[in-house]
Amino acid sequence: MTHEPRTPFPYTEPGVATLRSGSLVAAAAPGPPEPAVLRATGLRKTYDPAAGPVLDGIDAAFRGGELCALTGPSGAGKSTLLACLAGHEPPSGGGVRLVDGPGPGTPVRGPCRTLVGYAPAHARPFPRRTVAAFARWTAALARVPFDPHHLARIAWLLGLGDALDTRAADLPPRDARLALCAAALLPRPRLLAVDAAPAGPGGADAAFLDRLRRAAGGLGTGVVAVAADAAAAAVADRVVALADGRLTESGAADGADDAAEAG
Repeated sequence: MTHEPRTPFPYTEPGVATLRSGSLVAAAAPGPPEPAVLRATGLRKTYDPAAGPVLDGIDAAFRGGELCALTGPSGAGKSTLLACLAGHEPPSGGGVRLVDGPGPGTPVRGPCRTLVGYAPAHARPFPRRTVAAFARWTAALARVPFDPHHLARIAWLLGLGDALDTRAADLPPRDARLALCAAALLPRPRLLAVDAAPAGPGGADAAFLDRLRRAAGGLGTGVVAVAADAAAAAVADRVVALADGRLTESGAADGADDAAEAG
């Protein structure tokens, strides 16, 4: 059973923007947009030189309070881009830097849970631990104090307010993924990067991305997440499309491509 928030959700709509030719251009919005918190510039990643780059000159900025949906066919480079943003994959060229907040201009050179949270495709919360216990463990890894009040707020935003004392093994797949995201948000990162679950329901669907959008707006944290299809991408504030390791399109979510798929 899905855990829904028990009261209307009080978050504001972030501004939207369009990325054209590698530049972030502000568009009309209900209010002033949040500043960019993380920027990738000329980002390249190559595993096998003979096979060519997996990422080829990505220029993109991600804002606080915004959910950015990442779309593209399998093999487009979505998972690699998220791993590079989170510092789990070193770039072969270009780089990723913190733009706003503590330490502006700080390059992301390795995993740092207080800068960028990360929910990889195959990661799962420990099945025998409760949502709260797993989050406490994550806070210890990040070397930040465990804040139960902040966790309660995150859980409420993600629709997990009644699930903090539930073992991960007893959660439906979507809520288990959301529990992973809740733990990643606990150290107050500037951005959360969320890959799609490899199989099963709720890994990157519209309901899942809607929860992430609520958390982004409520916490002011930027979120970039793989969208399973056009319906999921339409939930986001902005959509970035990849193909063959290059940025092919970016803009408001209502322009999402029907061919968007996870992978």
